[in-house]
Amino acid sequence: MAGRKGASKWHSPEERFWVRVNIPVDPDACWEWIGSKASSGYGSMMIDKKDNYLVHRFSWELHHGPIPDGMFICHQCDNPLCVNPNHLFCGTPLDNMRDMIAKGRQVRIEPPHLCGEDHPRATLTQEQVNEMRSLYASGNYTIADLALRYDTARSNANLIVLWRSWRTLDSPPPEYPGRTKLTEDDVRAIRAEYSTGKVLQRELAARYDVTPSLISGIVNRKRWAHVA
Repeated sequence: MAGRKGASKWHSPEERFWVRVNIPVDPDACWEWIGSKASSGYGSMMIDKKDNYLVHRFSWELHHGPIPDGMFICHQCDNPLCVNPNHLFCGTPLDNMRDMIAKGRQVRIEPPHLCGEDHPRATLTQEQVNEMRSLYASGNYTIADLALRYDTARSNANLIVLWRSWRTLDSPPPEYPGRTKLTEDDVRAIRAEYSTGKVLQRELAARYDVTPSLISGIVNRKRWAHVA
């Protein structure tokens, strides 16, 4: 049966390989792959309409035959887009690792993330941070007071008491960090008064010395949702 008119022809892997290789006048120079690239930086193309294959490995197999199991194809020229078979060599995993190290392409392991008093730039201890949070929650100290008391910047003190810094897995932040002005009984009373329809949210905010947005969150049960 004749193929559908206008349908594209699926060329062989060899044909699709060669049309994407730029061979310079000097055949000993790098043969640059000008097709698709993998995230690793090596050239790649699709085989059998579904499998992507690294083209420097394809070039090796095209010129030298199958690659033995467990072996790598490495570049002598250190050009990941080169497919010149004379620039490639077959090596063991150890050969490949040594080649990567020699060319400075080994994976660099990032140092572990240090936080809290383990951080090299920390000027406070965990004990001092806990004290700052307790003092601020008492309502007797301002951010400025704490910054002066612990010899730190106001911005740093603010981040600490709001649990935006010095957060560790063994000391999770409270549901409402910082200064807690309301009790659970206050929350119940606010909801009960508002449900009567005789008081406005801004009036409740003024009475309990909190923001109207907090009152709105309480009566709509978006804040203090755990209080029945």
